[in-house]
Amino acid sequence: MSTQRTLPPEIHDHIIDYLHDDKPALANCSLTTWGWLATSRFHMFRVIKLSYPTIHTLETFTEFLHSTSGIAGYIRDLSVLGSDSKGSPMQLTVTVSGIANCVGALPGLHTFRLSGAWWKDGRSSSQEWLPRSYSLKRFELQRIFTTPHAIFDTVSCFPTLESLHTECVFWTSPVNRPSQSNHPVPIAEIKLQELTVGSGSSYNMLQRFLPVMRERIPVSHLRSLSLDFEQSEPCKETDEFMSYAALHLESLHLKFGNNIMMNSMTETLVENIRFSSCKALRVLRVDLPGDLSSEFHPTESWSLLYLILPQLSPTIQELTISHKLDPNTLQAHLGDLDWNMVDDLISGFKDLRTLTVSAESPSASCSRDIAKAYTSCFFEQRLLKLHKRRLLRFEYNTRVLAENRNVPEPTYYARIPYNGGHSRRPLSLASSKPTL
Repeated sequence: MSTQRTLPPEIHDHIIDYLHDDKPALANCSLTTWGWLATSRFHMFRVIKLSYPTIHTLETFTEFLHSTSGIAGYIRDLSVLGSDSKGSPMQLTVTVSGIANCVGALPGLHTFRLSGAWWKDGRSSSQEWLPRSYSLKRFELQRIFTTPHAIFDTVSCFPTLESLHTECVFWTSPVNRPSQSNHPVPIAEIKLQELTVGSGSSYNMLQRFLPVMRERIPVSHLRSLSLDFEQSEPCKETDEFMSYAALHLESLHLKFGNNIMMNSMTETLVENIRFSSCKALRVLRVDLPGDLSSEFHPTESWSLLYLILPQLSPTIQELTISHKLDPNTLQAHLGDLDWNMVDDLISGFKDLRTLTVSAESPSASCSRDIAKAYTSCFFEQRLLKLHKRRLLRFEYNTRVLAENRNVPEPTYYARIPYNGGHSRRPLSLASSKPTL
């Protein structure tokens, strides 16, 4: 009896997902048939990476998808790299409709990454705000030049979006879009659960991004939030945003840049985060400012904890403190800190399960194991109450170059030759890295 008729297509997909990299196992599987051969080949396109100038425009790729049956339905992860991080003059230009149409042509797409592109902002018509994809869950932006409204014009097209990540996003002029009563801005019905707002835009990323987001999509569904503070100047926009978003937050990640200094402005900055409103908060990570390449004294950076810890909800279960210090200099830089006070503040969280100290060294000056052992010994001797409760954990990493951080490396590559027009060459499956 043919399994092709008795098993639903979803079972076929799951089997091929697990076995498509292992051709002998796929051939020997008793549930497979020769009729699955074409399907198994298409599964090589689950993860796709497109690079400029190989892909000249997103519209080129969208046209290709419409002209080729079968491939679009298998793509789950798409990365579009407009330029590298080495100052290349070449850059991909994208539009709201171009991104929306491309994602809409991929009915099974879960993750879309856009990096190194100039993202044009144009006053969108109501037609462009119609939903284009009911499968996209995660949207990542890195090294982008655009405006907040262009981002949320696009996000509004993906009602199933759950996660939005931005890093190194820089605003273009004009940042603020003039109000036009004949083109009301719709509020997208998106239940975003995870948001990361990274660095960028000459220190005013949060001031521009958060207000537009609050106007365009609901923020009360957020469960995980990551914010990057690059300077000590208080941000009232953060206070207004957190008044809506704090109630249901379960995970919060705060990254403080090297320009953060301990002064009255920093105190106001911390107050604007509204820790007291985060009643459901369970997980907190704090990346402390300062490293060996700056003049900022690490003792002052750890003093930020004196401002943050007393405001936290007693429901905290996981706390991570990240700093950038060479293990060999721990005693010199942190020896004078009031460790009894830090130990008392953290030990006050009765539900705390783990305190993770994450150290990042600027160089591999000593082996990883030795560095981790030295770091562990240093903190265990100073955080005695936490050590006694066996709550301490330690992580140690050598520094990763910025251009290599958070850049995924997809398994397979797709290339669309562009020679002044759209290439429609037949699909080649002779290689493990297929070409289009």
